[in-house]
Amino acid sequence: MKEYLIHTVEVLSPKNAFRYSESLRALSLNILNTIVEVSGGVLPEHPALFQLISDNVCHHLVYMLQHTDSPFLLNLILKLFLHLSINMPHQLKIQLELIFNTLMQIVISKWDELEKDLEKTDQHIFGMTKRGKYETEVLTEKDIEELSKEFHTGKMPGVKEVVIEALSALWVRSPYFFINLFKCYDCDFDRTDLTVSLIKLICRLSSSDASVYTTQNVPPICMEGLLALVDGMHDRIKTAAKNDVHINTLEPHPLILQQKKKSDFIECVKQWNKKPAKGLELLYEKGFIKDKNDLEEYAKFLFEKSGRIDKKKLGELLAKPDHDSKKQKGKKKQNTPIG
Repeated sequence: MKEYLIHTVEVLSPKNAFRYSESLRALSLNILNTIVEVSGGVLPEHPALFQLISDNVCHHLVYMLQHTDSPFLLNLILKLFLHLSINMPHQLKIQLELIFNTLMQIVISKWDELEKDLEKTDQHIFGMTKRGKYETEVLTEKDIEELSKEFHTGKMPGVKEVVIEALSALWVRSPYFFINLFKCYDCDFDRTDLTVSLIKLICRLSSSDASVYTTQNVPPICMEGLLALVDGMHDRIKTAAKNDVHINTLEPHPLILQQKKKSDFIECVKQWNKKPAKGLELLYEKGFIKDKNDLEEYAKFLFEKSGRIDKKKLGELLAKPDHDSKKQKGKKKQNTPIG
C-alpha cells in the first residue's frame, strides 16, 4: 500500500510537472481523493501513510494551486483540499492553514489594499445610512486601475471563481464552519487569524466591484457566505434566549480569553516592531514579561516568540552599543559575589 501511494503521489511532484500528462495527474488526484474520502479518518493511525499525505501531498497541492490554470485539474485539486479539510482538520492544521492562505493569495494580491477598501466601504455605507439615501457609484477608469492593484494575481477570473466555489462548499456543508475554524486557528496562539482573514475576504468579494477582476458569480456566492454566518449567529442567540440564557451574564469562554490574549500579544509585537522600547513597555503592561529589566527573561522571550518579531528590528536592537553596555552590566551583576 505504501509503495502504491508513493508512486501515486510522485506523479504530482513539481519535478515531474512536465514528465507526466495532465490525464495521468488527474488520475493520481482522483485516486488520492478516493483514499482520503474513504479512509481519511483512519490514515493518522498509519504513520507511514499519513506522512505521505501530510508532507508530500500537501506540498504538491500548494505548488499545483500556484501554477495550475487548467480548470479540470484545479477542480480535482480543490476537491482533495476539501476532503482533507473535512476528514483531517486537526491532524493537518499547519498544512491546511498554508493551503487556505494560498487560496486567498490566488484571489487577492495586496491585503493592505483590501483592508483599505473595506474601511472605505464601511464609511460610505454608514454615510448613506445617516443621509437616508442609498445610491450606487459608477466605476471610473481610475477606480478600475486601483482595483487591479488589489486583485491582479496573474490568475484568470474563472480560476478565482472556482476557488471561491470550493471555499463556499465548506460553509454550505456545515453551519459551524466559521466557529470551528475560529476555534482551531484564531484561538491558537501560534496560528494566524484565519477566520478573520477569510471573513474579510468574502466581505470584500461580496461587493459588486469585485466582479471586475473575478466573475459575476463571485459576489453572490460571498454574500451567501456572509448571510450564512449572520444567520448562524442569530439562530444561536435565539436558542439561548428561549432557554433563558442571557449572553451578557455568561462568563467569557476560555477560548475567547485565549483569543483576546493572542490579540493583545499581536498588538504588543506590532508596537515592538515599530519601537522596541515602547513594545517592551506594552509587553510588560500586558503581563507577557514579568520583569522588563531582566535581560535574560527578555532574551528568552525574543527567542521563543521570534515568529512574529521583525528580524531587522531585532538585529538593530542587538547591535546598539547601549544594549551591549546593558549586557555587560548584567554580566557584572551576575558575577558579583554575594555578601
